[in-house]
Amino acid sequence: MKTGRAKQGLIGLLAIAAILAPTFARADYMRTSRTEGFFCSGWVFQACDFEVVDAISETKSSQLFSFENEFTCVDEFNQSGGRCHLYNDHGSFSDPKYHAHRKNSDGIWEHLGVPESFTFKFTKR
Repeated sequence: MKTGRAKQGLIGLLAIAAILAPTFARADYMRTSRTEGFFCSGWVFQACDFEVVDAISETKSSQLFSFENEFTCVDEFNQSGGRCHLYNDHGSFSDPKYHAHRKNSDGIWEHLGVPESFTFKFTKR
């Protein structure tokens, strides 16, 4: 009879885990717009602007990846403006994390460069 109780206990634990698992694995931020990269150029006088980003890669010519739609954490979010920001860590002595790419009207991928950050509209759960 002990094995019957053990099975019931195991089934009970699995049922509780199945109910709670979605709350633990749930993303806090859901992307609701296209992603934009914030690009700056120039040394003394910097000009900065946003560009739509369709894919990212680890190097200029490596495999492209689409941007995630769900995030458990972001670097900065503005609840009133409804925008999240992900910083693309790079400085004068380190490599950037991601390069940005966009598909042009002819269907050809263009390398946009290395953005300072990525931004998108979101909803927070």
